[in-house]
Amino acid sequence: MSTVNHSVKSAVHAKAPLSANGRIVIPAAIREEMGFTPGETLLMDVEDGVLRIESYPARIRRIQQEVAQYFKPGLLASDELIAERREEARREEEELQRDLAADRGRWFKAGKLPSAPVLDSSAVLAVFFHETGEEVVSPILEGALLSTVNLAEIHARMIDRGAPAQQAWDWIMGLECEVCLFTGDQARLAAELKPITRPFGLSLGDRACLALAVDRKATAYTTDRVWKQLSLGIEIEVIR
Repeated sequence: MSTVNHSVKSAVHAKAPLSANGRIVIPAAIREEMGFTPGETLLMDVEDGVLRIESYPARIRRIQQEVAQYFKPGLLASDELIAERREEARREEEELQRDLAADRGRWFKAGKLPSAPVLDSSAVLAVFFHETGEEVVSPILEGALLSTVNLAEIHARMIDRGAPAQQAWDWIMGLECEVCLFTGDQARLAAELKPITRPFGLSLGDRACLALAVDRKATAYTTDRVWKQLSLGIEIEVIR
């Protein structure tokens, strides 16, 4: 039989037997305190011999609280990324020749969009730093698609903000996104997107995310408003 002990404030302690087949019943008081609902998938981690059980929304809130120490007043991490991308695109433009291929249409055919969305780095950073628009992304984070190029961007941005590399990586992996390799087809598509996106100053990071969305015929989520001016046969959601 499970037993529960309520101590001061909202702390709730309990103990419960572990059955022969490894099952354990979480006491009702614990479920209520944690906001667990029947049928909900719970996330479990073991660290230093301690088992932690939490819901997905609780994990996001915990990560946001841990990331809060790297917040810079007056400077949104997602906007900082976009500004850096613009500068990167400007440098690329100076180095590239002007006679890039003009065939812009054959890759971009609209189709039925699947349920799994594609997240731009800026959308994920908005969640980490509790920025405007994170309420749009948080509910779709689990299982959302994330390009390895954007994964590298997010990790680098977290480190730039002062987060320890391993901690930053654990936070990103804790989002439970589906990390998608930057394939040869996506690399080709990202290159062929260059003439189309040049007027908007988009970088390789932008194009990698868009290439994944086009490849999967998925909706892309970003904080970058200029994406709405693109016509690639996919849905683009600007979260703020």
